[in-house]
Amino acid sequence: MTITNENCVVGIEYEVKQAGTTEFVDSTKGAEPLEFISGKGQIIPGIENALVGMYQGVRGEIMG
Repeated sequence: MTITNENCVVGIEYEVKQAGTTEFVDSTKGAEPLEFISGKGQIIPGIENALVGMYQGVRGEIMG
C-alpha cells in the first residue's frame, strides 16, 4: 500500500540523529513503530509530506 495524503494508517520505525554527528537523539528501535493517520496533522508536517508516495518496506532518509 502506498502512503497517500489522507486517511492512511501509517506505522514508521525511525532513528533521529544529532545534525553533523552519529549520535542518536531518539529511536523506535526495540519499541513499537510510531503509528498515525496521514492527513490529520498528528506528526511534523515535513515528515508527513516526505512519506507520501512511500510504501511498506521502503527505507528512506529525511533530512531537515
